[in-house]
Amino acid sequence: MAFPDFVEIQHTPGYRQSSNRSCRLINHIVIVALFLCFTVTNCVLVETPLNAVVVGGGSIEFKCKSDRGKRLKWLTQKNQSQLILFNGYSICKEAQSFCNVENEEPGEFYLTLTAIDEAAQTYICQEPGTESESSADLIIIERETQCKTDYNASHATMKCDLEFHGIWVPELEWSHNGTLITEGVNVSIVSNKSVSSTLTVPLSADVSNYTCTTRFDIRGKPYWTTSNNIPDYVSNSVLRVEAAQAFSEKHERPLSASGTPVGLVIGLLLAFIAVAVIAIYIRVKMERRKRKRLQKPKTSDADEPLATLA
Repeated sequence: MAFPDFVEIQHTPGYRQSSNRSCRLINHIVIVALFLCFTVTNCVLVETPLNAVVVGGGSIEFKCKSDRGKRLKWLTQKNQSQLILFNGYSICKEAQSFCNVENEEPGEFYLTLTAIDEAAQTYICQEPGTESESSADLIIIERETQCKTDYNASHATMKCDLEFHGIWVPELEWSHNGTLITEGVNVSIVSNKSVSSTLTVPLSADVSNYTCTTRFDIRGKPYWTTSNNIPDYVSNSVLRVEAAQAFSEKHERPLSASGTPVGLVIGLLLAFIAVAVIAIYIRVKMERRKRKRLQKPKTSDADEPLATLA
């Protein structure tokens, strides 16, 4: 069986030139498109906001700067919804009471926040038209950690409370002589309001000191926040737990409802009654003397000569 010979196709010079020009044009278009894509998607925010804590009022500044010198946007995220806070030119009406944006250099937009309850949110710095953005959280400590200790016959119960506003919940950690305590700890959290921790320990033969440390843990950071720094806030509260014998001696006497020994209450009451009785006695005696003076008969002028003759 004979196979047909291969046929060589010859192109005219004009066809080859047209084909080469088309290829070069396509290559130029691809290069320009790749350049534009690289330029848009690879701009860099040379300054980004960091997670921060404000205690007891004041203000905080979130920094954001683009290497392209273009206008930036600020957004907020709360309850998984976003709101444009600053569109590159002006601040939205809802945020004017607690924030301000300063633009001193091209591409530099610093966000200043007043520490009120509404300001405790996630803030996002974004370059419009690109994928460049960075976010950070603001936590406001309204009242620092407050602690107290209650006793019963055999145990001491320590409780610490912290009032705050924000999405990132602070951690309350218990330790004794430098050893972290995890057993017997109960934690209660009210979202965006407070966190409390309770530790119950048995009374021992010696005085013991327990420490409640308030700090932030990276595991508590909202998953959508890109900034990975841990807020610079640590507070230690030391609680003294009395020895069992000392507690027993101090509380073996019966106490009144206010915590004062009953014997002292009775003594003060008897003293008050005695003072009241003496005051009444003196008043009655004075009233009697006054009455006698008023009842004593007066001698008339006619009787005076007779009294003289006698």
